[in-house]
Amino acid sequence: MDKTYFRQLILNFIDKNKQEIAKIYQTHAEQNGSGIIVLDYLEEDNKANINVIFVKRDSLPDEILTQVNERSKENNSHIIYMYMITPFEEQLIEVDFRDLIH
Repeated sequence: MDKTYFRQLILNFIDKNKQEIAKIYQTHAEQNGSGIIVLDYLEEDNKANINVIFVKRDSLPDEILTQVNERSKENNSHIIYMYMITPFEEQLIEVDFRDLIH
């Protein structure tokens, strides 16, 4: 297994759970202000799991906040940010919110 394998797992997870992810994002953003979704791939007892966590912008580590702020300058308001964590990489990804709700 390599980073491409895990990246595809995360992307498939987003596709299969897009409405639930959109609801999590929307609910927390309305209650807590802007933030990102963290998708954290974990393996425990030979079982794979992807945790979905909303993190407020002001709680993000500086490195991730800088990436989000830079990308926000180039994107429209429909883009939400997700931070993918796998055994091989951590990467910020962008998703159009409209794609999640349709």
